[in-house]
Amino acid sequence: STAHLVAKIRASETSLFNDPFGDILGGEIGEKFIEKIRCDSGETKLTELAALISVRTKFIDDEILKAIKNEFGGILPQVVTLGAGLDTRAWRLKFSNIYFEVDFKEIFDFKLQMLPLDLVPSYKAVVADLSLPSWPECLIAAGCDVEKPIVWLLEGLTGYLTDSELETLLTTISRLSVNGSRFIATFLTSPSKNATTMDLHRSHTPEPLALIKRLDAGWIGEQHDIDDIAESLGRCIIQNKEDPRIGYAIVIATMLRSP
Repeated sequence: STAHLVAKIRASETSLFNDPFGDILGGEIGEKFIEKIRCDSGETKLTELAALISVRTKFIDDEILKAIKNEFGGILPQVVTLGAGLDTRAWRLKFSNIYFEVDFKEIFDFKLQMLPLDLVPSYKAVVADLSLPSWPECLIAAGCDVEKPIVWLLEGLTGYLTDSELETLLTTISRLSVNGSRFIATFLTSPSKNATTMDLHRSHTPEPLALIKRLDAGWIGEQHDIDDIAESLGRCIIQNKEDPRIGYAIVIATMLRSP
C-alpha cells in the first residue's frame, strides 16, 4: 500500500521532477491511502509527507545521475535498487547503464504490466527476498557484475528492517562492492511521531553515517538531513514550526578501499 501511496504522490509533483507513470501505478489503492492519511492525521500531515517524498525523490535523482557520470577507471557503473517497489527512475531518467531492481515477484507482476519495457532496454527485474541470504545469487544470476562498480540505492527501505537485518544487509552490500561503488540510502533517524513514521516501521538509526563507517569496509561519505535538503530546493516540510525536525536522513557514500 505504501508503494502505491508514494507513486501517487510522485505523480502530483509538478516542478521538481515529472513522473508520468506515478498516477497509473498509484491507482485507487494510492488514492485510498491518501484519503486515510487525510482523515486520520489531517491535511497538514499529508502535505508534509508529500513534500518529504518529492524532496527525497529529487535529491536522489540528482545523486544517481551524478554518480553514473563519474565513471571509475572508464567503467560505467551498474545501478541496483534494493526493495524497488513502484519506483520509476529507470523510465523517468532514461539510463543507458544496466539498471537492476530487486523486489518480490508480486511487485513486478503488477508494475511491469503497467510500464513500457521497450523504453528501458538495459532494465532487469530481479525477483528475490532481501531477508534471505540468497538474494546476491539472484542478482548475479541476472547479470550483475560484482567485479565492477555498483550504484546501490535503498530508498524508503531501511526503516522496515530490524537493526540486525539492516546491519546484515549493509554488510552484504559492502562485500559485493568494489572501489568506486556508490551507496545512496534513506534512514529514519528519530523515533518521534511525525510525517515519516508509520506502523510498519521497525527501526530508527540515530547516526546512519556512523553505522556505515563502523562496518570498516572502506565507505566514506556524508549525511544529509531532509530538512536541509528541502530548504536548498526552496521547499518546507514541517508546516508547524513548533514541531521538531523530521528526523530523516539520506546517506551518500563511496567505496574507497585501500589497495
